[in-house]
Amino acid sequence: MQLQKTIFCINAERYIPYFLIEINLENQSISISNTSESETFEMDPYKKICLINGYDDIDFLLSQKDIISKFEEKRYFSFNPLK
Repeated sequence: MQLQKTIFCINAERYIPYFLIEINLENQSISISNTSESETFEMDPYKKICLINGYDDIDFLLSQKDIISKFEEKRYFSFNPLK
């Protein structure tokens, strides 16, 4: 997933009238078009998944429904004294 934004910038070192900033969430990088400038950034894996997929907290939990159900089933049979 890539987000792009055109920005007007006056930098103390140089004047750049318009440039494009590209934010790549999957690669966790930010780059400026027409330059070789690029930086990486750290991001919480949970927040990354939510941003890429457009999830809020509930949507994320719903996307994990099968995994949660299997965990609960396994846990139930592991700790159930009546089995």
